Amino acid sequence: MKRTTSIIIAILISVSLLAQESKGVIFESGTLSEALQKAKKNKKSRNLVFLDCYTTWCGPCKYMANNVFTIESVGNYFNDNFVNVKIDMEKGEGIELAKKYQIKAYPTFLILDSEGNEVNRIVGGGEADQFIEKVKRALDVNSTPKKKREVYDANKTFENALTYINALNDSYLSEELNSFIETLFPTLKIKERYSEKLWPFLSQVLSLPNCKLLDIVIADKYYADQYLSKKQLDEVICSSVKSQIAQYVSGKSENNDTIAIKKNINVLLLLANNDPTINYYVKIYELYSQNKFEQISKLFDANSIMRMSYYDRVNVERLYINTKNLPKEAISKYFQNKASYLKSQYEQATATADKYMK
Repeated sequence: MKRTTSIIIAILISVSLLAQESKGVIFESGTLSEALQKAKKNKKSRNLVFLDCYTTWCGPCKYMANNVFTIESVGNYFNDNFVNVKIDMEKGEGIELAKKYQIKAYPTFLILDSEGNEVNRIVGGGEADQFIEKVKRALDVNSTPKKKREVYDANKTFENALTYINALNDSYLSEELNSFIETLFPTLKIKERYSEKLWPFLSQVLSLPNCKLLDIVIADKYYADQYLSKKQLDEVICSSVKSQIAQYVSGKSENNDTIAIKKNINVLLLLANNDPTINYYVKIYELYSQNKFEQISKLFDANSIMRMSYYDRVNVERLYINTKNLPKEAISKYFQNKASYLKSQYEQATATADKYMK
């Protein structure tokens, strides 16, 4: 009798636990392909898949899994409207899915149709009610980047372009965003090119290696200064030219036109203000173009570089390490000298500390 009672209690506990687990979002245990197939046959919803793109190290991903997707109201909404699946973007099929869907931030939640086409995405989590509202807005066909692009293509105004740009930015679709700006920028009026609304996105594109817009911006400099802060424009142009040099000396440049690079170096020297890294960039470019690799190595004196600010030091060291065809022995020697310098600084600091402890 006791044994029967124990079995009944165990069954009741199991049923209770199962009921508790089923209150939240039910995620399929299979692959995305299997979830898509299930969505095609799903008669109670719109044949959509909700894909939770997560990583094991992502704190907000864990919060959503443990504190939001376990809530009954959230479970009711997602289980009624989607076939739900969650996939680690750094393991198995997740690696290719991250590339396919351009997953750049975590957590990202994709809404897919039953063919695997992206309907929309939500980047970042939120509390239960707030997150459900985000998903509902994402299901509005008029809110998707695709729809915003259609609106722009039908009426190519600057405002429609900005709306599409912001939609891409909100969805972290950086590749599409950068490509669109590179195509759009030459077609704009000067006041549109350098408006405060476009500038945050343009400055990001200018920082990319082999940016095709740099020459236009340099040519526009006189007019651009009338719309933007001269300081912020100068800094972005200098950063872009430095990036161009870094790409060239690393052997990765798509543009090996040394005449064009020299022209931009003249701009760099003209605009740079108290930037201690400039001389390194210019000298390395000149020596690299003459295949004088040993002389490049001699530029890197640990005692001098270690007196620079942390950001500038890292900037110069990265340039040095990535310069193509530099002897490995020379790079090793620099870091050995850096280690000796840091050891000396440590010993001096320790001695001073000990002095004041006595």
